[in-house]
Amino acid sequence: MLNVAWVQAVFLLLVAALMQPSFAARVIVDGDPGTEAYVNVASSEAPSIQAEVYRELGLEVTGDTIVYVSTDSAAMVARAGREQGSTPPEWAAGLAYPSLRRVYLHAAVPLSDFRVTLRHELSHVAFGQVTSKRRAPRWFVEGLAVWQ
Repeated sequence: MLNVAWVQAVFLLLVAALMQPSFAARVIVDGDPGTEAYVNVASSEAPSIQAEVYRELGLEVTGDTIVYVSTDSAAMVARAGREQGSTPPEWAAGLAYPSLRRVYLHAAVPLSDFRVTLRHELSHVAFGQVTSKRRAPRWFVEGLAVWQ
C-alpha cells in the first residue's frame, strides 16, 4: 500500500518542477573602456531584438549569445581575428560568428547605426541556427539580415 505522505511529496515535487521557469537564453554584452553607452544600449535592447528575430524565423532562442563592443572598427577586427583565428574584412560594420553565437560591434558610429548593425548581426546568429549543417548563399543570408 502506498504511503499517502510519500504520494503527496512526489506530487508537490512534480508541481514545483513544472512551475519552474524555463531556461531563458541570454545576450551577454561586454565592451572596451569608453564604450559604456553602446554596451548599455546593446544590453537593454539585444534581448528583445533577438527574441523578435527568432520569432520572425519561427525559431526558439536556445543558448547564450555574446556581444562584444570595441572602440572602433580596427579594434573590432583585431579582437575578432585574435579570438576567432581568422581575418575578418576591415570594412565590416559588425561581425557575426553564428556557430559560436558571437557578435562583434564597434562604437565609432552613431547609436542609430549601431542599433541597425546589432539587429543585422543578431539576424546572422539566428539564421545560422537554421543553416548550421548546410550553407545558404551569401546573397540570401545578407538579404535576410538586411530585411530584419
